[in-house]
Amino acid sequence: MPEAVAGILLRPPAKGQLYHRMFPADGVERVRAVGTIVLGLLLFTVGASLVALAVMGAVWFLSGQPGQFQTFVAPVSTFSTPWGMAAAQVGLASLIPIAMVCGVLGNQAAPRWLWSVVGRPRWGIVAWASGVAVLTIVGPALISRIGQSWDARPQDNFWWFMLAVALTSPLQAAAEEVFFRGYLQQALGTLAASPWVSVVGSAAIFAFYHGVQNLPLFLARFAFGLLAGWLVIRTGGLEAGIAAHVVNNVAAFVLAGLFDTISGARTKTDIGWSDFAWMTGGYALFALLAAVIAWKVGSRTRTAGSV
Repeated sequence: MPEAVAGILLRPPAKGQLYHRMFPADGVERVRAVGTIVLGLLLFTVGASLVALAVMGAVWFLSGQPGQFQTFVAPVSTFSTPWGMAAAQVGLASLIPIAMVCGVLGNQAAPRWLWSVVGRPRWGIVAWASGVAVLTIVGPALISRIGQSWDARPQDNFWWFMLAVALTSPLQAAAEEVFFRGYLQQALGTLAASPWVSVVGSAAIFAFYHGVQNLPLFLARFAFGLLAGWLVIRTGGLEAGIAAHVVNNVAAFVLAGLFDTISGARTKTDIGWSDFAWMTGGYALFALLAAVIAWKVGSRTRTAGSV
């Protein structure tokens, strides 16, 4: 029986398609894809902030409305309190339903096809990719600290921040992958057969959406987007990219909380070229090893056909 959402008849991907070509790609779909890409970016720009403010508003109300609301919600943008950090990351988690809505409206694609070419998350890949990410992303991050003080100076409310990281960072990182490498890469894939149009396009938008940043930081984020987008095609799904994104973000927040502040990590707008080299080198090593392992274990990279 054909799938449908809100009266919209959904179309399964054609047989033997790579991940970036799973959305239907005739003339009408291309026009609708462009429209829903714009819609998705607008919803992201506005919706994530509104959800974060709603979470903080609920906390403010339930805690007895302490002080001015504007002052209470300020940590959403700076991560200066655990609640502010948690609210901001829950706001970013709204990218998952945004991606699903855009896929249904623009391409008549069932939300499950955002995850992989088998129409669901493959948890085995998440597990081994997480282990590879710890070695290749956390390892270089620790090595790059050689020569700096290793005397931990946990910031105020460290353990509350760690709870916020544990509960919300995996969701936030997964949501960004679902939107940028899931929906956006597939939507861009309707515009050109070459995978690099979708990979480069989604990586550039991903990097730009991180806001004010100097060139090395922008290029590091762009490189992560390129490698994650390439991995999506090489592994047939989002799992490896999600694992890398989660490990990268959690490690960055833990190190910041121990040796600096999480707020400082959140509001950082510049890095040096040496940091760029360590970060990008770690991402590249992860992508290479993940692609080799996926090939060795026979991870499916194309759809089996209409389901």
